[in-house]
Amino acid sequence: MKDFVLSVCSHRGVSPITASCIEFAHQELGNNFIIRYDSGDAWLDRMRSVAATQFMEHDWADYMIFLDDDIVFNPHHLAKLFQDMKEGYRLVGGLYPVRNGSQLASYGIEDKGGIRLDGKVNEIKWLATGFMGIAKSLLKEMVEHYELPRLQQGQWCECFPFFVFTSDKKMLWSEDWSFCERAREMGEKVYADTSILLGHIGDKVYTCADAVEATRRKEHLERRRRGILNPGDAKVALEGVCGVLEDLGARHWIDSGTLLSAVRDNDFNIYDHDIDVRCFKDDISDEAMPKLIDSLYNAGYRTFQQNVGERRQLLCIHENGVMLDLKFCEHDDRYLWYYVWDTTPGGSIHPDALVVAHCFERRYFDKLGEREFYGRKYPVPSPEIEYLNQHYGEKWREFKTKPEEVDQTDLTWDSQHDPPCVMSLEALAQLRAADSAAVKSKNKTEVKLNESKRKRV
Repeated sequence: MKDFVLSVCSHRGVSPITASCIEFAHQELGNNFIIRYDSGDAWLDRMRSVAATQFMEHDWADYMIFLDDDIVFNPHHLAKLFQDMKEGYRLVGGLYPVRNGSQLASYGIEDKGGIRLDGKVNEIKWLATGFMGIAKSLLKEMVEHYELPRLQQGQWCECFPFFVFTSDKKMLWSEDWSFCERAREMGEKVYADTSILLGHIGDKVYTCADAVEATRRKEHLERRRRGILNPGDAKVALEGVCGVLEDLGARHWIDSGTLLSAVRDNDFNIYDHDIDVRCFKDDISDEAMPKLIDSLYNAGYRTFQQNVGERRQLLCIHENGVMLDLKFCEHDDRYLWYYVWDTTPGGSIHPDALVVAHCFERRYFDKLGEREFYGRKYPVPSPEIEYLNQHYGEKWREFKTKPEEVDQTDLTWDSQHDPPCVMSLEALAQLRAADSAAVKSKNKTEVKLNESKRKRV
């Protein structure tokens, strides 16, 4: 069982800043919490109700924290909120302003809804859901107290209506204030931890602690520049995933930054943030995914995030803190490609993500080569140097060689060097269409030639 479940309910997609905060939290807190992305439903009230119901009925953790997709926070905020819930505050959260920065999103019990910002845990009237902690015991008591009906049984949105507005009062409350009022009416108090001061992304990030947050982020960046990937831990994580794929009979290989550093440095790059492995998508069916996840768990991986929508990528964090980027490659007879950025809610969204695919000739993968690395032979695209030239351009040996490049991504490198593999989705579709037309034309020509030969005979 984990410390808590972090639930991100989003219809429009998680902001890049919030996604970075989540990643920082994983690096600081390790695998002590589970993150769940709920998306694809435009009705946020129902989405939260489904998330709360699933949390209540699974043995994941005793506490959950709702996080909005545009909230800016630090890892210690999550740790503090978890500690508050352990100390008995069953409905407690942090504070942040509304999106225009004009007032707090929560409402206090002081005059005109004021909240005393003294760094303590104080009782308030209504708490915003953007950073709200809830104890599982409170949800169970709420179901019994109100005899909540179980709605949409057997459907994807089956849930108890925790956050669906139902009231005979004239005031139309939002889903978060309505939930708090329900709790208050059954005798539960609502609290705000006023030491947890958060940012809210509007036309800028509004926060009551800008200076403090900026200082902490600067310190965090300085730590990152000293290196973020431990080679010994990366070795264990890489051996684990490749062993799993080998046992499943899936064609796989090391790729991207992992392949580059293995060839260039004969080592892992401490300025890299993950290990990169690729496999053929059609070697692992959708039905085989549970077995893959279970095997990765047995190999030490603890946190899993699959992109929403078509199966393109699986991000995993090993118990030693190393992140795995496993991409499922699609192909036809001539080309192989995978998606670098996913623009669906909950995916790796980036506001400037014009590059969405890397495409290569299939010949690099038809007969994979081998590279001995840290005492083990790993499959690699062949020939390696030619492949790296296609992947990064001829200056690939310069990729992530300086501490200040620790946060550089493939997208940043691509925009600066425009390597041959880079393609937009539109360009990829055009390439495949042209190739398909050429194949059909060739087949027709061969058929005519064969008919002509038969006639001559």
